[in-house]
Amino acid sequence: MAEDPLPLSRAKISAEAAVKKAEKTQKQAEEARLKAVEAGKAAESAKAQAEEAVKDTNEKLKEAEKELEIAAANSEQKGAIWWAQRELDEAKKYMPKSKGGTW
Repeated sequence: MAEDPLPLSRAKISAEAAVKKAEKTQKQAEEARLKAVEAGKAAESAKAQAEEAVKDTNEKLKEAEKELEIAAANSEQKGAIWWAQRELDEAKKYMPKSKGGTW
């Protein structure tokens, strides 16, 4: 009965504080996980949109090349045809080889 209850009270308070801190950390970790999942879904969506845009661009580039060939065969304006061909070649320089580029 004559013992000092201070160390026991201090230990109890410290344990409660540790439990609260662990719960707070767990909650923050769960929120971070949810944000990461959302970011992953957004990244997948952006990747799909980018792939679709690349596909559309490649199709339009092929159509432009075909039209340029037809125009070159049927036209007497060789300077305009040459300039259009040069612009297409310049655009291809900035595309990767896997996507039809020249570099």
